[in-house]
Amino acid sequence: MESSSTAGSGNPPAAGLNLPESYRRKATGLVREIPLKNMIAFSISGATPVAVVLAGGLFAVFGAFPGANFTLDLILSIAALPLMLVVFSLMAATMPRAGGDYLFASRFLHPILGLFSHFGTYLGAALSIGFACFGLTHFGLSPAFAVIGTVTESHGFITASEDVAKSGWTFAIGSVLIIALSVLSIMGTATAMRWIAYGIYISSAAVVVGIVIMLFSSHQDFVDALNSTASSVGVHTDVFTNTVKEGAKGGAWYPSVSGYDVRNTIGAFYPTFTLICATFYGTFVIGEMRGAGKRQRQLVSMLASGLANGLLVLIGILIMASTINYNFMVAATSGFFGLELPATFTLFMAMLTNSVVAVILVLAFVLAIPCWLYGQLALCQRTPFALAFDGVLPKRFARVNARTHTPIPAIVFTMVLGILINLWASFSSGFLEMLAYIGVAGFLAPIFVGLSALSLYFRHKDLYRGSPAEWNLFGVPVLPIAACGAIGLGLFLETLIFVFHENLGVVHIYIPVLILLGLMAAAILTYTIAVRAQRDRGVDLTLVYRSIPAE
Repeated sequence: MESSSTAGSGNPPAAGLNLPESYRRKATGLVREIPLKNMIAFSISGATPVAVVLAGGLFAVFGAFPGANFTLDLILSIAALPLMLVVFSLMAATMPRAGGDYLFASRFLHPILGLFSHFGTYLGAALSIGFACFGLTHFGLSPAFAVIGTVTESHGFITASEDVAKSGWTFAIGSVLIIALSVLSIMGTATAMRWIAYGIYISSAAVVVGIVIMLFSSHQDFVDALNSTASSVGVHTDVFTNTVKEGAKGGAWYPSVSGYDVRNTIGAFYPTFTLICATFYGTFVIGEMRGAGKRQRQLVSMLASGLANGLLVLIGILIMASTINYNFMVAATSGFFGLELPATFTLFMAMLTNSVVAVILVLAFVLAIPCWLYGQLALCQRTPFALAFDGVLPKRFARVNARTHTPIPAIVFTMVLGILINLWASFSSGFLEMLAYIGVAGFLAPIFVGLSALSLYFRHKDLYRGSPAEWNLFGVPVLPIAACGAIGLGLFLETLIFVFHENLGVVHIYIPVLILLGLMAAAILTYTIAVRAQRDRGVDLTLVYRSIPAE
């Protein structure tokens, strides 16, 4: 484990705090053993891997925001990423400990604000566990089996594609995967990260191969392949032409006919940015990364990985629009596709190659979803650990196994919680609606991390000077500018939720307000109970938040 004594190493000193010895915490037991390449893969898994975006998440925007210029939104989202990720990177390099937004806000603002921010992040990640399990079968295995069955003319795979999306299979497969990933987590973070890196890099390589296939295919190649696939499943019509015609009759918005809708383009920025932004999840396991206190490594693990993920999505969209046709994509993904098959990048890619290559690529795409699930689990595992280490939750959640260096009680708790959420996601029609409501909590983190960064810069010069956060470009300090950018971006995204709530599936606008009020109430109650419980034990919990957490 690395020393935390010097600011020059990227670990700010606790000098000037003058805490009693009883408040100097022992080491966490976590070990910095994750190499940078695996940390990059984890950051991508915490966000939405490019294979998942292209396989499913991408196309929901067309129907929700008719006429939106999705390409422009992607470009703007990529350009906006530094506004959020630079401040996370600098704060993580300065305080490379488990806890993310909770850690930063609790130390530089107030513990209640740290809990408020992080409860929102945690709630979003926890529900995303269920969504990832749902996605594994509904826009992972089911479409994959349908594609494989179509290109190989296997009726068994077609049947399997229908069965695997049923609630019972969704729950069973998701639960098995949650248990398997939890066991892998217990075996060691370095071990788990290595396997996640394999999955992310293999699925990303499949995306690159798919993009290359489309790049060297003409539009006529696609039309011929589409009609050939249609013939193999008993449809003997010009599917491309019919899909576009039916879309026009059904009211699909074609930019080539009606132009782009400015208002919906603004609104579509929210889901577009959400699909690529969450590489800041890496801050929750950053205390286990090699060289975590180095600014450059943090910028690469979060900012560079986010930019690479976003650029790959953008390239995929541009090539699809050229080879496939943008109007057809809009119609096909808005319910007018002339085949009983999923209108996704994976299907269109598979049609343009031979069956063996198609099967390999489609399965490689599916591999990204378990990695995405692990990203949500890992964040949720570190939350009870970080809170317990501070004394907010029972200390048992902060126990770290001496051999595997993993917080086993926190992992087991998260596994049980994940299975329960998966049960909800599998059998309740209201889960996806609730997931839409919870979006309002997802962008509290950049607001409060930005405020924490401003506090570090203006109020804690002793910690700022000599730390990785002290970074000047052309003589201009980066931290306060990045902090203001993160705050402004977070507030803008929160505003979009309320303005475009109907497009986003937020039927009752008062529910997001109640969620925010409930999170604040939960933060106040949790902190108050913890302070009183620790006071009964002779410990002043408020002094804990005046210290930098131990390694």
